Amino acid sequence: MVRRPSIDVIFDYEKNRLWQEEDPYLDILEPGGNVGMIKVKYAGDYNEDGTPTRQIGPDDRQIIDVEPDFQGGFDTRVAYKGFDLSAIGVFKSGGILISTLYSASGYLNLMTGRRGM
Repeated sequence: MVRRPSIDVIFDYEKNRLWQEEDPYLDILEPGGNVGMIKVKYAGDYNEDGTPTRQIGPDDRQIIDVEPDFQGGFDTRVAYKGFDLSAIGVFKSGGILISTLYSASGYLNLMTGRRGM
């Protein structure tokens, strides 16, 4: 039976971390990189000397689930002699946050109008 992914997934490269000075393959073109660049997961084969056999490309993209492992929340209200205190909390663990705030068409990157002045 083939397991189909949920509708809430991303088909993209899995980002591992940033390239560091001590990383192997830093000096080769691909899948190497420059210090500080995003390092993606390489899904290809390696030669006998440990070097990758190909460049990073479409074959390295994966289906990544964005749903959290668990999430929840709470709220409470205490009132006493005219004083009222309310607290609300939410939490989630795992998953991927997708924010359009900083995207190319996001609010913070629009170069039109005057905002916050």
